[in-house]
Amino acid sequence: MADRCIGIILNGATSGIVHRQHLVHVLEPILREGGLPLSDGSRVVPDILMVGRDETKLQQVGEKFGLKNWTTDLDAAIANPDYTIFFDASVTAGREDRLKKAISAGKHIYTEKPIANSLEEARAVLKAAEDAGVCHGVMCDKIFLPGLLKLKRLLDSDFFGRVVSAKLEFGWWIFDGHGETGQRPSWNYRKKDGGGLVLDMFPHWSYILNHLFGGVENIYCQIATEIPERVDEDGNVYAVDVEDTANGLLTLSGGVPAQLLTSWATRVRRDDVLSIQVDGTEGSAFATAHGCWTQSLEDTPLPRLDTVNGQTMNLFETWDEAPDAEPFQHSFRYGWELYLRHVMEDGPFPFGLEQGVKAIQLVDAAYRSAEERRAIDI
Repeated sequence: MADRCIGIILNGATSGIVHRQHLVHVLEPILREGGLPLSDGSRVVPDILMVGRDETKLQQVGEKFGLKNWTTDLDAAIANPDYTIFFDASVTAGREDRLKKAISAGKHIYTEKPIANSLEEARAVLKAAEDAGVCHGVMCDKIFLPGLLKLKRLLDSDFFGRVVSAKLEFGWWIFDGHGETGQRPSWNYRKKDGGGLVLDMFPHWSYILNHLFGGVENIYCQIATEIPERVDEDGNVYAVDVEDTANGLLTLSGGVPAQLLTSWATRVRRDDVLSIQVDGTEGSAFATAHGCWTQSLEDTPLPRLDTVNGQTMNLFETWDEAPDAEPFQHSFRYGWELYLRHVMEDGPFPFGLEQGVKAIQLVDAAYRSAEERRAIDI
């Protein structure tokens, strides 16, 4: 079978997420391997057109990854008929307009989250894609992390019995730039640029909770700005006008209570930056990005609060690590392979833009809850 080429517009090609994830772990390896195998024995080979605002940076990225096609003219890229997929990884602000412009040009859509800044905008993007009949999808990479794959298998196998609670904890300390350089771009902390921890991170929690537990019924959320002043990439001090901490009490499908702890102003004293614990009547599991540990009802110890000597039991040793069940594949590549096969051979793809709408529903509910200081049904 002859190779089949597909043109991909990579908007935001010089951003950190594209450089560290989409190029390094997905598109460059697929090119190096001679394309992605399809069911008919052929291979789909990406033809990448990088789009960005800085010519020098585009040239540098192109030289690093062996990519020759790049432009700073987004409109011209979208108008180019040789490129049928539009992938957006530029700043959140303006994403709705970029996606709708690409859809109106007949492009298939794959995008980073969030798909828009508001629920009304997100629904408009989904409707435009459905009316145009294009293939559409949003990145849901975290569910393909090895630890979460193991956790999903445990849920599907009824290991837990009746699930009684869940807790998702995420975050680390983001330096403010006065001494150490901040690890996140300054636009993350400006509302006009689409910043804010809830808008940035809750779309991840939305598809994770939908995938693992079937969704969220309601949320009570508190938000705060713990670091009110930061230094941007040019050394300028600016005021932070969005939240950097958000904690929520949720009710998952079926009435399961859950905690959602998210912060860019916390120091990590746990197994990983991301952790999820699920407790059930027959057992519990604790998952990180790559690991998963279980404790059955039969193996549950009886620790006691010793006010004199402190805890004498090593509680970590009472958990068993779940084995790997499949070879490791990068989580971003899982999604890309599913999407490319969806476009090329109509393969299944359960992560369409409707997942992006659900994400903004959770974001909207979280912000409303914080403002109105009450639980919001979703």
